[in-house]
Amino acid sequence: MTTEAVSNEPTPEGPPEGASPPEPAAAAPALTPDQLSGRLFLRWNGGAFVLGLLVLVGAAFMTRGSGPAPAAPGSRFDPLRFTSDSRWDQGRAEIARYEARRVIYSRPQTYELIRIAVKERFNPAQGVKGEAPGSLDAIKTIAVHDTPTHRAYRYRQQVVVQVPRLDPRQVLAASMSSQEWCGSTFVRLVSADAAKGLQRTIHSYFSGEGDQRDQLPPGAVLADQVPFLVRAVHWQRTPRLELSLLPTLLSNHGQQSAPVAAVLERVAEEEVTVPAGTFNCVHIRVLRATSTGEAVDHYWVAKDAGRPLVKFQDATGEGQ
Repeated sequence: MTTEAVSNEPTPEGPPEGASPPEPAAAAPALTPDQLSGRLFLRWNGGAFVLGLLVLVGAAFMTRGSGPAPAAPGSRFDPLRFTSDSRWDQGRAEIARYEARRVIYSRPQTYELIRIAVKERFNPAQGVKGEAPGSLDAIKTIAVHDTPTHRAYRYRQQVVVQVPRLDPRQVLAASMSSQEWCGSTFVRLVSADAAKGLQRTIHSYFSGEGDQRDQLPPGAVLADQVPFLVRAVHWQRTPRLELSLLPTLLSNHGQQSAPVAAVLERVAEEEVTVPAGTFNCVHIRVLRATSTGEAVDHYWVAKDAGRPLVKFQDATGEGQ
């Protein structure tokens, strides 16, 4: 069986009887040399291509800011795949307890220091935890110092530091809160724009301090993020790091401190025995400038997969 297409259009009729035949169509103009050679075709199509390209580029720039913010700040730093390890994605926090000691009122005080590290989403535009567009993966570290004073009260102090998961050398935000019977002090650092540095806000009950706000230079590293940062560095490949270091926030005062030059360097591999057991560690030394000369901090990081901070001696005290 065969099929054929049938048109529903009416059949055109010829001219009526007695009508004059239609005039012949005018002859088409002669083609120019450009038309005959194809040059005119190329010029018109080339122009159309350039015009289309300009439209696409313009559209890309117009829509650039309409989508979500980039997933993370510019740089990446995870040579050991420590912060990208899947254990941070299990919804659990790492809690480490230390037998610690620090000097308060000119006397050494022994207490239990708790360090916490956990992955969470962070909104850098607002400086808060959040799932809004533009939020990124961060590692939040917390150091809880509940310290006796040999007086009728204790110090309850806490330092919180958020760093990008892709680069623990950066600071997204940090805070320090100190409570005692005399009063409370609170310090907050936020980095909404990495190019402009950290914005610091201080609320202190001490005379001469009160409420203050200033801007810290970009690129500075907090001393309070170093206990986590030293765990992420590949010390065999990078035996030395030079940093601009901000002193610890831990204090019952709102300290006005400027960054100082500091060098982090690998000393040796050492076997360290602490109450939690014996660990094969990398010993890292931190040389930092102070108003009275050069100070030295020490950190011992285990070489196993979890890379726990086994022991430390720094401006906040010492612990194991």
